[in-house]
Amino acid sequence: LGPIEPLLKDDSIADILINTHNRVFIERRGVLEETSIRFRDEAHLLRVINKIVSAIGRRVDESAPMADARLEDGSRVNIAVRPVSVDGPLVSIRKFSKNPYSL
Repeated sequence: LGPIEPLLKDDSIADILINTHNRVFIERRGVLEETSIRFRDEAHLLRVINKIVSAIGRRVDESAPMADARLEDGSRVNIAVRPVSVDGPLVSIRKFSKNPYSL
């Protein structure tokens, strides 16, 4: 999944938020921080998005600008593209915890 692959492998990260191709945030231990990770351009981000949604037989484009999906590890993905997302594609990944909470 391109430049976000290391973030997906990092167990200390709970969420990955992609706000257009040049702003990627993570949530770690309840704190949101911007990363230095960037996609080359919007087309690069859209290729990664299409790779995610094609795995579940979906597509994302102007006629179907929103999608929900799951990664192979169970992480939940929410995607929005133009015209719903005016400034460019948005992706939210809630990572699947390998250590479930217990009561």
